[in-house]
Amino acid sequence: MKTNNEKTNSKGGAKNSLSNPLGHKRGDIPTELRILVPMDLQAYVVHSGNRVDHRKDLSDGMGMKESKSSYEEIDKETSGLEDGIHLHWSLPDALLVGRPNPENEKEHTFPSLPDRWIIVRQWSETLPDSNFQKCWRHEAWVLDSSSKIVTSHNQWIESGPSSTRITAIDDGDPETEEDLAWLETYDGANGIFTFHDTPENIPSGATLNYMVAGWYSDKTQDPLFAEQGTTEESWFENIDTLGWSVDAKEILTQVSRLHTTTSRQEENQNGGVVG
Repeated sequence: MKTNNEKTNSKGGAKNSLSNPLGHKRGDIPTELRILVPMDLQAYVVHSGNRVDHRKDLSDGMGMKESKSSYEEIDKETSGLEDGIHLHWSLPDALLVGRPNPENEKEHTFPSLPDRWIIVRQWSETLPDSNFQKCWRHEAWVLDSSSKIVTSHNQWIESGPSSTRITAIDDGDPETEEDLAWLETYDGANGIFTFHDTPENIPSGATLNYMVAGWYSDKTQDPLFAEQGTTEESWFENIDTLGWSVDAKEILTQVSRLHTTTSRQEENQNGGVVG
């Protein structure tokens, strides 16, 4: 199991230089500019016939340090996990904090959490008839946290914004009560912020890399979404409030490039239309 950069996607913009660009899609997964926010990812590896499982911290780079006990023994009889690799991720702190209601300080409002996730497994193989040259293979899935449905990336189609709202105290299930700790355990977050992988036809000794990234089916729920009229100043102030840091110059440069590309595409699309 190899450490990898595990991130959540958060997108947004502001009026003028940071206005929300038209979404360019590849396989129904939005590919417009993103801000990647680091998060913690754990992998529980359960081996068939082995009572002892292992937990691996996959968070690295992005300013995150690997835990001192990167491998932690877990008794299979108490874990109850099926054979395979069980991924469990936690969300950025800024998305887990409630903000006081201006009209009632005793009430707190929690931000929505991403409800769409792409999980990518990557590994390398030696090419046929070659003892040295290797190629990279990958397999990917999309998890709809609102329905707990996992679909192969090649077959997934976005069905539109979900009516289920998931927060740090609400898993979206009307049958369960609000709980501040549901995100902390694999069982509590099962099917929402977890993924069970059963790798097949992987070469012996291959190192598996996992990348997990999330976004919102309803972009207006994104903490960085900018409504019409949002200024660059207020957008960057929101970044500071969330406790995140970005390269403002780089963002403005990339957004400007995207707007230029989008304008050209619109001109090309409209060029053959007779008014």
